[in-house]
Amino acid sequence: MPTTTASSPSEIDVVLADLWTRTSKLARQISQMHESIARSGRLPYRVEQDREILARYEAERDALRAEARPFEVEYSRRPWARYFLVRNVGGHVHSSMECSTCYASTEFAWLPSLSAATEAEMVAEFGELACTVCFPSAPTHRGFGDGTSAIARYSAAEQAVRACERGAKRAAKAAKAITDVDGSPLRTQWGVLRTKVAARNELSNLAQNRVYYPNSRTAREDADFDRLVAALEAAGIETAPVIARATAKATKEMAR
Repeated sequence: MPTTTASSPSEIDVVLADLWTRTSKLARQISQMHESIARSGRLPYRVEQDREILARYEAERDALRAEARPFEVEYSRRPWARYFLVRNVGGHVHSSMECSTCYASTEFAWLPSLSAATEAEMVAEFGELACTVCFPSAPTHRGFGDGTSAIARYSAAEQAVRACERGAKRAAKAAKAITDVDGSPLRTQWGVLRTKVAARNELSNLAQNRVYYPNSRTAREDADFDRLVAALEAAGIETAPVIARATAKATKEMAR
């Protein structure tokens, strides 16, 4: 990690951008834990668990803030220009996240690689996509949308990365998904099961119920059991071990 006084503005802001992103994520998690504690009500064990997690999140947040402090102090000692890009198609570059043309809901991407650049240098890089309120010298229409400006190339590269990320997410989601053997939604009497994990858990529950309630099985439960076995096997998941573990667990509990 770079030092403070010996580092360039860009190097410092790259570090701060990462630290602030991680701190923001922890802030959301801390808020969620406070909400969870408030909802737990009369479940002391759950409240205790949530408070332990909350304490860990707060400690991590405080550590990140402490790590960022010397870099923030250095910025205060020798402030430099910073630039922020609005995250939408054709979004403009601003000198801060408080431009009058933006809203409280506007999402920004920090551009630390341009930190300390002059207005002229930034406008030369982003052209017509520089905000004319923040930067009066920015052109308004020249070259807009022709794909030749640096921001257009940057956006294309960024879009390619996001397309790859979306493809990876879709592939991961598809790998977790499950359907009935005929490709239709996998339905049981309790609803549609959309993932292999959910189907496997439901099969385990049904196998345990066969031990707990041997004389109460219904034709619907048997049909669900057979449907789950077929769907999971078709998805490449061996069901015999799942059934065996569930049966052994229920048998052990019944023997207590």
